[in-house]
Amino acid sequence: VRVYKKKVGSRPYANKTDEVVEEALQKVADGELSILRASKIYKIPYGTLYNRFNGKHGKKPGGQAIFSDEDEKNMIAAVSKCGDWGFPLTLMDLRLIAKLSLDKRGIIVQKFKDNLPGDDWARSLLKRHNTLTQRITTNISRCRAEVSPATINSYFDNLSSVLKDIPADNIFNYDETNLQDDPGKKKFLFKRGTKYPVQVQNHSKSATTIMVCGSASGILLPPYIIYKSKNLWESWTNEGPKGSPCCESPCCSKGTRYNCTSHGWMDGITFKEWFFTLFLPHANRLNGRKVLIGDNLASHFNPEVIQQCEDSGIDFVCLPKNATHLTQPLDVCFFRPLKQSWRFCLNEWKNRNTSMQSIPKSSFPALVSSCLQRINDVGSISNNLKSAFRATGIFPLDRNAILQKLPKEDDPNINDIVVNYLKDKRFEKTDKNRKRKKINIVPGQSVTSAILNNADSDDDSPNVVIPYIDSDSEHELENEDEVPDYQTPTKKTLSIGNFVLVNVQLGKRKKTIYVYAAVIKNIVNNVYTLNGLKSLDGIKQTFKIQDDDVFDVDIMHIIAILKTPKLTKEANYIFSQPLSDVREAL
Repeated sequence: VRVYKKKVGSRPYANKTDEVVEEALQKVADGELSILRASKIYKIPYGTLYNRFNGKHGKKPGGQAIFSDEDEKNMIAAVSKCGDWGFPLTLMDLRLIAKLSLDKRGIIVQKFKDNLPGDDWARSLLKRHNTLTQRITTNISRCRAEVSPATINSYFDNLSSVLKDIPADNIFNYDETNLQDDPGKKKFLFKRGTKYPVQVQNHSKSATTIMVCGSASGILLPPYIIYKSKNLWESWTNEGPKGSPCCESPCCSKGTRYNCTSHGWMDGITFKEWFFTLFLPHANRLNGRKVLIGDNLASHFNPEVIQQCEDSGIDFVCLPKNATHLTQPLDVCFFRPLKQSWRFCLNEWKNRNTSMQSIPKSSFPALVSSCLQRINDVGSISNNLKSAFRATGIFPLDRNAILQKLPKEDDPNINDIVVNYLKDKRFEKTDKNRKRKKINIVPGQSVTSAILNNADSDDDSPNVVIPYIDSDSEHELENEDEVPDYQTPTKKTLSIGNFVLVNVQLGKRKKTIYVYAAVIKNIVNNVYTLNGLKSLDGIKQTFKIQDDDVFDVDIMHIIAILKTPKLTKEANYIFSQPLSDVREAL
């Protein structure tokens, strides 16, 4: 961009704004001041005031603008509106808009090549109208962009009745995230002109999932850590967060809880364990109704959890579909400082342990503890949580906190055709052919077991239970399509011949819960007779029926209904995808 500088000793001009000159001319016109007197008071050259007062030299000094001030304002307003609706324009787009306007009017500007304004023209336009600036964008998916004011208003209409007379101590939000073994990029000092600045530091793509839950009053429950492993070792459970800055009440005296899954993220089994071991003890010590707010993933809707919520006076509330970036308190205000603190602590740990290729699981709990403590030292975990609930309009209840973040349709400066085009682009229907489906629960309403049993999924296919995968997760998945589809077990969907996943408790003194694949042989008075299956390969995709393994269970122990497998000539059953959740006794 050209930067124009005045020559030393050149004649100064235009040192006063048009508003100051107009004020001086108005006083001369009203007879309050003479031109000479006004020139001395406002420090404007006499000749300038004289010529302007007599209608001479009305143009601005220097080169003249191609477009009128009104045309430029309309152009700026249109560009701004495109940005509000999620379709921002670049400087090149702005130049093309100007070219189209000139071509439509039949105006040819000789200094513009092919009538296309240059980059300097676009930047000077931004200087004249400083309401626009260039920003780096964050991409959101089209399904998230479809969230409309009607969706948010419907959510708050339901939420207002649920949260009526509920204190801040009794309103909770939970969400999962992952902490990666990569401290990310950082600025360092290098010799000027260095082409490839690098830092020698080991890192990997691995990530560990943690479940976080906090209240609107600023109380953070101890985290729930989920390792990617088949077994959980004692050394992985030492020095995790316990007490301050998390809840210091007796209900949370044991501190952080730990678990493991073969895939490394939250599923229905681990969610139920988190609910009964961490959240429920804290909720039971509070008086009155409690509200637990989270996304509507089907893996969170375990029948035992929902029934316990009803028995304990806990309202289970779902957030609007595809709107967690606006309505999820932890997503909006808490996870960003958490990730920043994590990268800082991880970088310090790697500088002390330069030979380590990645974080040992035995060191992970202590790092999480340092991460949370640093957040509290630099700022305040309590204030972050309160700000999160306030920013999402949950406490205090304020739907405008979210509505103001959505694009507005009523702008008198914008042509209706432009607004309608942007609406069509933002809210156009997208392909709904997805494997992973969420249960259709009305956002803002609490969930009961009756609603859960009668709930439909996003289309006419059965309800699907899925393991949780954070939208920003960088878990090492070889193929996302390998995540199995599970159908929610209900009295209506269970029938003889169904293949299911079932919880089985073995052992007398030391009881252990395993997960088996089985087939339903008979149903009598809500008691299900099952025939167990045994896996024949390491990936748990091929099974055979164990004729001597027959047992009875009730519906509470049936986790999910499986897709019917293929039967081979050898009387083995091959499922379309590996059953990674199966945990068989050795």
